[in-house]
Amino acid sequence: MQIARPVTGHFRHVKNSFNTILFTFFFLAPYIRFGGERLIFLDIPARKFHLFGLTIWPQELFYLQLVLLLAGVTLFFVTSLFGRIWCSYACPQTLFIELFNLVGSIVAGKKFGKKTQTIMSKIKVWIAWVFLSLLIGFTFILYFKQPEEVFSAIFSGNIISESGLATWFLFFLAASVFSLAAFGWFRENACKYVCPYGRFQTVMLDEHSPIIQYDPARGEPRRQKGQKKGEGLCTSCNMCQLVCPTEIDIREGLQVGCIRCGLCADACTIEMNKHEEETLISLSTVAQLKNPNAKPKYLRPRTVVYGMLFLLVSSTLAFSIIKRKPFIANTVKDKVSSFFIPGMGYRNSYQVHLGNKSNDRKQLEVSIKEKDYELMGGNIRIEIGSAAYETLRVLVVKKAEKPKQGTSTIHFIVKDEEGVQTEIPTSFSTELNP
Repeated sequence: MQIARPVTGHFRHVKNSFNTILFTFFFLAPYIRFGGERLIFLDIPARKFHLFGLTIWPQELFYLQLVLLLAGVTLFFVTSLFGRIWCSYACPQTLFIELFNLVGSIVAGKKFGKKTQTIMSKIKVWIAWVFLSLLIGFTFILYFKQPEEVFSAIFSGNIISESGLATWFLFFLAASVFSLAAFGWFRENACKYVCPYGRFQTVMLDEHSPIIQYDPARGEPRRQKGQKKGEGLCTSCNMCQLVCPTEIDIREGLQVGCIRCGLCADACTIEMNKHEEETLISLSTVAQLKNPNAKPKYLRPRTVVYGMLFLLVSSTLAFSIIKRKPFIANTVKDKVSSFFIPGMGYRNSYQVHLGNKSNDRKQLEVSIKEKDYELMGGNIRIEIGSAAYETLRVLVVKKAEKPKQGTSTIHFIVKDEEGVQTEIPTSFSTELNP
């Protein structure tokens, strides 16, 4: 296992800033509440997802589909504009490897990752990584389980029951083992051999997309080690390769393993400053490498197409959230429900399912839109608690003196105290059951 050599510079500073923000959010988000609800809580048993004050019910899984679609379109759009910044600043694999490296450097000091690191030092690092993996696994579980329930189970010893280990505890162990294996052992190999993004990134890039690249016109032919001067400016210090997390040599051109972190540019900047020269490795476009005076070209066919798709999907998601009703209402007609009472008319039986999607108690009123139909006993008013669900059985009456076979469409109207309402079409049968 090779650990990239640490380096300072502009790109390192940017990465540290992003790491601080994202790790702070990851470790604190399970404890933050928004409007009385968890900021992020994926309640699998209840099949409800709480995201930034929005509760997504099972009937609203299309929101998650839109979010996933938006994430994919955003990835394409941002990559075409700014290059592979997801891998360098937001990918969990990259972020957690950096965290593991930070802990390793704290435990082992400057010898961390070097050939001179002792066996005992490596053992200490792995022990620290085990505890770090447990912390990551525990935090991950809190996104699916209430923190107070987890802490209560731990302190009361309810982890083990007659049926075995608690399900959440098994997932905690699995997440911890995965973290240790992925971020401590497999590490950047995931970027080089497993991640599909690196394979199809070339489809999203063109000569105007920013990439980390080496300037062979100024750097080649490289100097031999110990040679003070040469035709090219590259001193063959190989620091660009030593600081690369994926161990690639950027001087050989853009490769699948390049995650655009820019650490090689920081290393080259330090080396070239010693010779009072500009860095040979920079974040630029292929067009700018050919012509240093070329300006970034953001309006291109692919960026326009990706941008339009981004606006379409994001506006659809925003519009659906704005128009989202604070309650769920649907009806199911009973199979054996239609009967006729002479002189009174027809009766049809229905189940009305009501759900309160808001964080406050809500008053709902159920009525029938058509004048020739009414609910037996009059309009129904019911109070439903926060995130609660109720099922009502109701009879709809149609007055008639004589039987008349047929089927018509009626509309249930469900309205809350703020005047928000929804219409639910359903059928009313005058076909008598045998």
